[in-house]
Amino acid sequence: MYGHFIPMNMQMVMKPWLAYALTGSYGWAGWVTLAGAIPMLVLSPIGGLLADRLPKQKIIQIGQLLNGFNSLYIFAMLALGMMDIYHLVIAAFIHGAIMPLMMPARQALIAQILGKEQLTSGVALSGAGMAITRAVAPPLMALGLFLAPGDLVAGSTYVYLVMAIAYFGAVFALMPVKGYPASVESGGRSLKAAFDDIVEGFQYARTNIAVRSVLVANFFIVIFVMPFHTLLAPFLENELQADELTVGLLYGLTGVGTILGSFLIGNMLPKNRGRVLVLAAAFLSVIIAVLAISESVLLTAFVLLLSGLPQAARQTLSNVLVQSYASDEYRGRVSSLYMMEFGFTMFGVFLFAQIADIIGIRAGLFCTAIALFIVCVVLLRARVAKLD
Repeated sequence: MYGHFIPMNMQMVMKPWLAYALTGSYGWAGWVTLAGAIPMLVLSPIGGLLADRLPKQKIIQIGQLLNGFNSLYIFAMLALGMMDIYHLVIAAFIHGAIMPLMMPARQALIAQILGKEQLTSGVALSGAGMAITRAVAPPLMALGLFLAPGDLVAGSTYVYLVMAIAYFGAVFALMPVKGYPASVESGGRSLKAAFDDIVEGFQYARTNIAVRSVLVANFFIVIFVMPFHTLLAPFLENELQADELTVGLLYGLTGVGTILGSFLIGNMLPKNRGRVLVLAAAFLSVIIAVLAISESVLLTAFVLLLSGLPQAARQTLSNVLVQSYASDEYRGRVSSLYMMEFGFTMFGVFLFAQIADIIGIRAGLFCTAIALFIVCVVLLRARVAKLD
């Protein structure tokens, strides 16, 4: 678990930050995000099909191995002094192709191991594991960047080497996980039959009212939340003049808040989970608005600490509700739709980054906070708020 979460959290911070360091533009950070979104949209249905029809642990191991080599590619470009923004775009595209093939298998494997009775606690525990690495990995990474000779670009060389090692370690860490076969027998089916299975998964999500409600709600929430997360590091550096160490510590505070939130959600009874999901998103909109106008490092630190609580609720409950209301034979394909809509939200990050270059990132964040709050008001009257 940590072999996956550590490099993932490091990459979430490092990729847009490095893009901004190479170009001085939020817009280019948006292009890097868009490069990862395009393959995510195309390949997510295939990832869901693979998750339902192949051993999930094998899919995850292959994905981690490919992520390791992708990190080595950027490490080599940095070490050889050949790094530019286009290499980062290529690596983002490769990473965006790996994740939708791997993540549906990971989400479905958790549900397969735990069963529906323990799913909320299990997903919350997994979220807490990610939160711990978010609280620890970015500050340690930032400390390394702060102490490393040279600028941010030079220091990121060591970051990508650590990412590669962690990804390779995750491959070996999953080897003891055995005995969880494919959910559906593939039986050497034709390409047309595989395509029909993908279409069947879409139709299932469309006709299952609960699953559809969660997917739609999550899309409109995440599209306004992701700009805050994706561009947080360059925002802190540019707007608060924070150095690398301060950026890492501030980012780590979001992980501390998420740890607390994950344990609270993990002990939550399976009741009113949809309403809590929407209210958490509304609380997050207020946090983003305060962050957009904050000129104080201390106020920003407090706000980022608080942001982890609704983030834990949003991430855990949206995943749990999708997994809970999807039947076993469709769970991988439904998870792929969850991943696909994440790709769609990356287009929102791309558009936001272009706008931030024009009107400023503070004004852009404040507008997304208002839009998110309006979405939450609407969702409180929708079907998703009535789900247990």
